[in-house]
Amino acid sequence: MSADTARPATAAEKAAVLCRDEATAEFRADGMEGANYRTTPPFEAASVARIDLNGRHGRVRAGGARVFYVLGGQGTFEVDGASLDVQDGDAIHIRPGQSYDFQGELTLLCVCVPAFDIQQEAIAG
Repeated sequence: MSADTARPATAAEKAAVLCRDEATAEFRADGMEGANYRTTPPFEAASVARIDLNGRHGRVRAGGARVFYVLGGQGTFEVDGASLDVQDGDAIHIRPGQSYDFQGELTLLCVCVPAFDIQQEAIAG
């Protein structure tokens, strides 16, 4: 990018690319809260969420690929029955169809490919 050719982004360009905290869709559940970062129009190839957990997520089967990055805290992930202790700076890769759960006091960044769709998440028994 050249300073000679760059121009300020329009409002529509910003809405399609830039995700800020004030434009998120917040969510809450027992011991968990966070925000889904959204763009307009929706970006269906992937989605990003921040998760603040103090407790347990609950076992689910991934509808798509997930990458969790530990922004802060410590906890445990269980992926297909294997227990993993996690801490700041760790990245956890979940493949489509794998069952997973996590617990602890964690702040996570979660990237979902394709974009997260609650209809594609299955509770794993």
